[in-house]
Amino acid sequence: MNKIELENLKCFAQSFEFPLNQKNLLLYGENGSGKSSLTAAFQLIFYREKLFAASVSEEMTEEERANVLSDILDKYRFQGRKNQPFCLMINGQDYDTFPIEDYQVSVLTHDDVEVADAIHLSNILQRAFLPITDIRSFLETHAEQMEQEVNRLLHEHFMEDLQIAIERGNDYTCTLSENSLQLAFDQNLPHYFNEAKLHMATILLLLSAVRRIPNTTERRLLLLDDLLTSMDASNRTYFMRFIVETFSDCQILFFTHNINFYHTARYLVHETITTEKAKWVCTHLYKFSFGHRLSNNEEAQKDPSTFTAELNSPGVNLVNMGNRLRQRFEYAIYEISQLLLLGAVEEPDKVLARICNQKECYFNGEKDAADLVDEIQVTLNAENQMNLATRIREKIDKYRIEMTLVHEILNVMKLYQKASLHPLSHTSVQGSHAPSQKELKQTILLLKKLQAAINKLKDKRIE
Repeated sequence: MNKIELENLKCFAQSFEFPLNQKNLLLYGENGSGKSSLTAAFQLIFYREKLFAASVSEEMTEEERANVLSDILDKYRFQGRKNQPFCLMINGQDYDTFPIEDYQVSVLTHDDVEVADAIHLSNILQRAFLPITDIRSFLETHAEQMEQEVNRLLHEHFMEDLQIAIERGNDYTCTLSENSLQLAFDQNLPHYFNEAKLHMATILLLLSAVRRIPNTTERRLLLLDDLLTSMDASNRTYFMRFIVETFSDCQILFFTHNINFYHTARYLVHETITTEKAKWVCTHLYKFSFGHRLSNNEEAQKDPSTFTAELNSPGVNLVNMGNRLRQRFEYAIYEISQLLLLGAVEEPDKVLARICNQKECYFNGEKDAADLVDEIQVTLNAENQMNLATRIREKIDKYRIEMTLVHEILNVMKLYQKASLHPLSHTSVQGSHAPSQKELKQTILLLKKLQAAINKLKDKRIE
């Protein structure tokens, strides 16, 4: 699969092209950045009949069926443009005519692994978007193998004292056992087992099912949207390695909102499993005021210095450059907010305001303020209570980031954003303030300083 294009679909108001280039994808995006909308697009492309079947009955007239289908498609339109059709294309072809029979696509999301009471395997497979036409026949054939594989993985890979037993019957209900605690239940499971264990068992059952789906084409795709949210760090890493190695014959799309897991998974596919590096694209999805963008977008990575030469070229369009400078500024704000774990889903001006309030920021390598609290708690609980205040201050100082330079740059940049750049972000610039060459030159200089500060922050050497 090479690319997917969206416009006026779910949260994608503006036109957005998502390049895949037949590679695996590791995508980081905060909640609200558009990951679920991408997942919904794939579900609409490959499982349209399943989406429609849930709302259409045989008793309906043709007109009633048409109205229901129209209502379903209306829900995919961007909320602000309900009267306009959406655009959804894959590999340059409209989703209506795309040959879905040439592809075998499995889509698993965090909703598929939620356990309210019991694990009814037939219901779980029915709820998930999997290319299984006859679930009962599938389970009659594969339930025993799935049970054996999941128990082996729980014991050998995840070293969990957890076992499942799949009942052969109507719902294929699973009994979960934890021998060390003498637990064995098939109902009211959240009362006896924590969420991580329940999700672990359910995810393994789903992945085991995907493995056993007969290969009908070489074009196989596995999309996983925030599937490992409840796992601890070590188990997420085990799962990622298992998925990469087990489904090497699939094009894998892995979406996550956990930035620490993103970095771990990126290291795994680029550095640990070296044969995988060329097969993976790792990027971030951001939602800006001017639309959605990927962090490997050319404009996002543009060196601020290149704007200087462009500004001095004859016939330069100052309004256009002002707009692009503001966009590049927003990329920088998102980058610094991610580094400081402030939450990149917020509007850039809100993130900027938080940084400019000159509140303390705590960051030490991959550790954040939560790790600092843990270290302070260990110090407080230690037997040695001498010089306690001094030792706690030393720990705090180790994490504290000196933000004076960043605050100065951002506060000045904020003035330029409000005075000259902000109006240019809108579609129409009629009546807006047109920036002067001097203003843009000063903005470029400030953007260079901001990027230099970000680079120093990456190296933990801001002075």
